[in-house]
Amino acid sequence: MIGDSNVTGDLSLTYYIGREVDTGPGETGHGAYFKVDGGVITQEWEETGLPPETQFYRVTHSAHNSLRAGINQSSGGDARVGAYRMSVDYKGWTERNVMLNEFRGDSNSEVWPEKLSITVGIGETVTLGVLTDQSVVTSFLRWRLNGGSEITEWDGLTSATIYDVRKSDEGIYECYIEGNRETGKHAILKLIVRSCPSSKYGLDCSQNCPVCYAGGVCHDVTGECVCRSGFTGVNCETACGDNNWGKSCSAVCSSDNPGCPNHLFSPPNPVGMACFNGYGGNRCQTECSGDRFGANCELDCNCDGTCDRVNGCGGTCSDSYEGNFCQGSIV
Repeated sequence: MIGDSNVTGDLSLTYYIGREVDTGPGETGHGAYFKVDGGVITQEWEETGLPPETQFYRVTHSAHNSLRAGINQSSGGDARVGAYRMSVDYKGWTERNVMLNEFRGDSNSEVWPEKLSITVGIGETVTLGVLTDQSVVTSFLRWRLNGGSEITEWDGLTSATIYDVRKSDEGIYECYIEGNRETGKHAILKLIVRSCPSSKYGLDCSQNCPVCYAGGVCHDVTGECVCRSGFTGVNCETACGDNNWGKSCSAVCSSDNPGCPNHLFSPPNPVGMACFNGYGGNRCQTECSGDRFGANCELDCNCDGTCDRVNGCGGTCSDSYEGNFCQGSIV
């Protein structure tokens, strides 16, 4: 399933879901526009490359209504692999996001990304990395950006570094074995480039960003913290618990499978994609354990005592750390 957009109330908006860029396999099928006017939903189709037999439907919860696209696992085949765009247009304002759907390191994969998405500030340095099956001859690896021509200077690389990152470097990167791109068994990852350095925001990048906890990222225009799914608050300082998400923690992950394992969340840019709070692994199937917690299990516990996979230390930090979730080092 891809897509989840709140359509409650009497809003008038257009919600779109379709394929963002050609990444090789099965570029057939359609995308859809849902037009919501005073709570009445109409639907229009467009040839945008979603897999055959994709089902578009509305889901009603007590807290919110959602518009979703369900991709059939069997009939979708290799065409399931790719980068999909979801956007909402409301009174001339557009919220746009891109989510990746791929095999992500299971037995079918030949190449898969170390990270599905990376966020970096303009002018900084970033390294894009992939992992490969043992049978892969790495000299045959090839890279592309946004479905364009191959990046020949990256031939044979499992990691590629971009110095002095520009907005033109942003987009969907692919890494695949030469001649095998159409099989859909390759790595797809998203690079998000903020318009300002990581600690700054504003039209002239002169404003200092607030501290954003738990993997949250400062929005480069507004300066607001955009939180990982499962966290909320002005500074992303509050965990929603093990089965809730959303700005007010009112959305419920699942009544059948609490905690949302095996689900990849993609909040608005610039935060990027991640597993739900408390889960990691190449399919978000593994509960965080030991000294890690949070979305993708990417946060160090730094606790004086036990660490909860969702809430971290709960305020009891080791001697060298302080602040929310014990993420601030004491100098």
